[in-house]
Amino acid sequence: MRKLGLFAVIVMALLVSIGVIAQDSSLESFNECDLAGLSSAITESIASAGDDEETLDTVLGEAASAISRVRAACAGLSFEGNNAKLIGQITLDEGHYRVRVTTPGFFSASLDVLDGGCNAGFMGLFNLFQGQATDGAEVLVTSQGCEALVNTQNVTDAWTLSFEKLD
Repeated sequence: MRKLGLFAVIVMALLVSIGVIAQDSSLESFNECDLAGLSSAITESIASAGDDEETLDTVLGEAASAISRVRAACAGLSFEGNNAKLIGQITLDEGHYRVRVTTPGFFSASLDVLDGGCNAGFMGLFNLFQGQATDGAEVLVTSQGCEALVNTQNVTDAWTLSFEKLD
């Protein structure tokens, strides 16, 4: 009888672990403008986390990242590819933007201003080595209202790039 109880506990622990992994993956898959779907997935993930603070912290981090990606997609400022691209012309209204790239490979990008004022710093947007953006890399862009092109280069793997307006 004791072995059966121990077996049941192990099976329950595995099921909970699989559920946690699945919920994180579902939040990571949101890259499209689907606010209702994201809201449901976040609610389900939080409910599945229960009272375990470590799991809940992981879920909340994944939710924040998914919200950022979905907001960028809804604003038309989310891009992806497998090789170098010239993106744009994009419009960045006045304000501050979090620019986030995710890729396991090498990735470089510059913001080439066509009109108005945008500041991505003197180094450009990104100049990343392989593995530096596997979990994402971020920079701040300040716009006084500009039209720009994003020029990606030195791309060796699939990537996603998003601009999220912060204010």
